[in-house]
Amino acid sequence: MVAHKAAAMQCRAAGKSGPTGVGGAGRRRLTGADGAAQEGGFELNRQDACPQTVMTLHEVAQFLRCHESTVYRLTKRGEIPAFRLGSEWRFLRSKIEQWIAKCHQGAMGR
Repeated sequence: MVAHKAAAMQCRAAGKSGPTGVGGAGRRRLTGADGAAQEGGFELNRQDACPQTVMTLHEVAQFLRCHESTVYRLTKRGEIPAFRLGSEWRFLRSKIEQWIAKCHQGAMGR
């Protein structure tokens, strides 16, 4: 779980905290010709700054094209990989994709 928090902190440090812009407020961001963000003389590649995408319950429901209550139920049962961030559930997209592949392989073997 510590690795998940570290990835989330890296995302926030890169100014990727969400639509409100909290976390990147007050910092100057320049974009180079290659699309990489430059801050304080350091060049950040957007793909390297946040190696794992962290998703909310709502985003996972949209990704899976199901109702939020279904995702919540699977989460509470421990059937879908998730972790708590305060009082909210968070999901790593890579783990969700692995979970889908595992479920798909299990269904193909029936």
